[in-house]
Amino acid sequence: MQVAPADLSAVTPETVEIFLEGSGQLGPATRRRRYSTLCTFYRWLIRHAITEINPMERLETIEPVEREPRPLQPELVTKILMDCSTKMRQRLKSTIPIRQAIPT
Repeated sequence: MQVAPADLSAVTPETVEIFLEGSGQLGPATRRRRYSTLCTFYRWLIRHAITEINPMERLETIEPVEREPRPLQPELVTKILMDCSTKMRQRLKSTIPIRQAIPT
């Protein structure tokens, strides 16, 4: 299935929207990455006089995805730190605010 026309001047904002939607299985970060790549690509095309039309200008910006931090489980932190040398553990213990999690 061909989504985009072979002629760059024939690409419309609607064509780009279809591409950004993909098969409907794309996550927001993937859609944003595709959008960003196309914006850069069309700026390059215009700068090099390959096309004069930028369909990206008529599309709404896709905002970055806010993600919640995914902290490590305390058991994993302890295991990692136990694998560190004693000298490294002492140095970390003096700099990390959660000192009680670092075994000596």
